[in-house]
Amino acid sequence: MMSKKISVTLIALIILQSFSSIVFAEQKKVPKESSTDNKIILEYEFAQPALSKQGLYDVVKITGLDSYHNTAQPIIPVKPVTILIPLGKKVSSVKATPLEIIELAGQYTLPPAQAAYPRSYTGPKEKTELDKAISEMSIPWPSIYYRKASTQYKRGYQLLLVNLFPVQYTPKLGKLTCTKKILLEIELTKATDVEVVKPTANIEKLLRKRVDNPSSLSSYSDERIENYKLKEKAKDSPLDKLAKSLSRKKSLEELLDTNKVVKDDKKLRIRKTKDGYVHFMGAGQETKLSLSVEGVEKTDKPEEIAKAFLKQNKKLFVDDSPNVVFQMKKIRTRGQKGKERHFVRYKQTYSGLDVFGAEAIVQIDSQGNVVSVVSDIMCDTYSLDAGKLSTTAKVDVEVAKSQAIDLLAKQHKGLRFVAVENGLKIYEPSVLGYEGNTQLVWHIEVSGISQVPK
Repeated sequence: MMSKKISVTLIALIILQSFSSIVFAEQKKVPKESSTDNKIILEYEFAQPALSKQGLYDVVKITGLDSYHNTAQPIIPVKPVTILIPLGKKVSSVKATPLEIIELAGQYTLPPAQAAYPRSYTGPKEKTELDKAISEMSIPWPSIYYRKASTQYKRGYQLLLVNLFPVQYTPKLGKLTCTKKILLEIELTKATDVEVVKPTANIEKLLRKRVDNPSSLSSYSDERIENYKLKEKAKDSPLDKLAKSLSRKKSLEELLDTNKVVKDDKKLRIRKTKDGYVHFMGAGQETKLSLSVEGVEKTDKPEEIAKAFLKQNKKLFVDDSPNVVFQMKKIRTRGQKGKERHFVRYKQTYSGLDVFGAEAIVQIDSQGNVVSVVSDIMCDTYSLDAGKLSTTAKVDVEVAKSQAIDLLAKQHKGLRFVAVENGLKIYEPSVLGYEGNTQLVWHIEVSGISQVPK
């Protein structure tokens, strides 16, 4: 049977702003709480683990807990918890401390979680073995007592989702330990940006029932919510944008004046975005645009000239943020010697993260002059500079990979998929010609690896 492969690049958006629906874990027992203004402290108690035999494996469960499934890793009990973060605060650190650890007598072999298949898949299912690196561990796994799942928002209420692991497994020795209690400590700090909260009687009732610290609901009073709305409106004043636009216009005029470029020449082409950022600079063959660059010699390497030009004229193309960097990807040379053109291609990064698809190309002639610039980049960096958008992932990469596979499985029923993570990136829709807000994303590549036999 011929196999069919489908390969597609998929952007799994990490939603930082809002969720239309959130699944909460059922909480049957309320933890002990002793929180302060800048710290949430919760103490969780766990029942004795129950063990049963399932073929060659030992299955461990704890009443009221779910089972943690991550392909090729041991299946252990997990307690998903949902914490409400007070209004005006953000999480600075999380700590989980085990209390009263006990070791279970005997030796155990826990089953590995099997690879997931779409419900529509009817082909053969391969058995997943325990990850070799884990199987050879002589220290407890997962070796942590908590893992942050994500930060989400429900109508502006900030929720921290955490998984607690009361059971630790040492595969090489077959040992199991369990903690009777876990002390969860969440350090808080002042938030520089606050979501717009949209309270309703139903959402407050739901949160009071579902979150482990309903006392934090008192921080979401009508008065405090209104105060934060006023602060956000003050941030959104258009005066800053106008000032930046005028500054860019002045800088462009100075650049053209310095190089004695006739600004009303019909052959001169300068195209801008709707917000006034330069998208293209160039001219026809009869009217050659020739821009010199300060601080470099015309005999210098083309990439050095291009780098200096972008540095000196950065604010024509993008907000003058110190976090924006242009990294050279490649250089290509065309034309006969003495009349050649060098095309220096750059990718844009912000705080070390690639901006998906964002590139700039600077064309240098044989005399060392800049003759054209094309800029398809993220121009407005306000949301990132002001801290409105974090550059720290709030959704685990494994969750993003799973969501990407599920999306493709629904579109291509009967196929099995694998996902490869290509890094955390910034997605700016305008770079690709779309509208929308800047987002932090996991770049996930999903491929179809087999087809259901006919």
